[in-house]
Amino acid sequence: MSRDTFVGIDPGLSGSVCVLGTENTDIGFYGTDQLDFLEYLDGESFNLSVGVETQTYSPRQRGAGTNMFNYGVLIGHLQAYGLKYEKIAPRTWYKFYRISSGLAYSERKKTTAAIMGELYPEHKHLLYGPRGGLLDGRSDALAIAHFLREQHASQ
Repeated sequence: MSRDTFVGIDPGLSGSVCVLGTENTDIGFYGTDQLDFLEYLDGESFNLSVGVETQTYSPRQRGAGTNMFNYGVLIGHLQAYGLKYEKIAPRTWYKFYRISSGLAYSERKKTTAAIMGELYPEHKHLLYGPRGGLLDGRSDALAIAHFLREQHASQ
C-alpha cells in the first residue's frame, strides 16, 4: 500500500528539506547537504510530490551566487534519483498563506514560522534552534510541503 508523501525544499543560503506525510505526526527535516535519503523515495511505496522553491539571481542579494549553486545541486540530485518535481515560485505559496511579499525578509520569515507553528503546534519546536532562534529554512520548507499537500487534497 502506498502513502502520500510531500517534500518541500527551500534551497536558499540556509535552506532545508521537509518531508511531510499525510498525518501531521509524519514530519522530518534534513539539511540541503543531507540528500542521501532521496534514494528511498522511489515512488514504489510513496505517492510522492516534490516542490522546490524557485530561485532568482539578484546581484544585490546576500549570498545570491550560493543560492543559485544550491538550487542547481538540488535539482541535479532530484534528477539523478529520477524524482519528478515541480518548481514553486515564492509568490505562489506566499499568496496561499496570505503572506505579503512586501514584508521585510526577517518579518516574512517570522510570519511563515508563526503560521507553520499554528498549523503544526506539536512540531513548532523543530522550527527553532537550541537558543530559540528561528532555523530559517525549516519553516519555508514546511510551508512548501504543506502547500503541496493542500494542492493535492484539492485535486
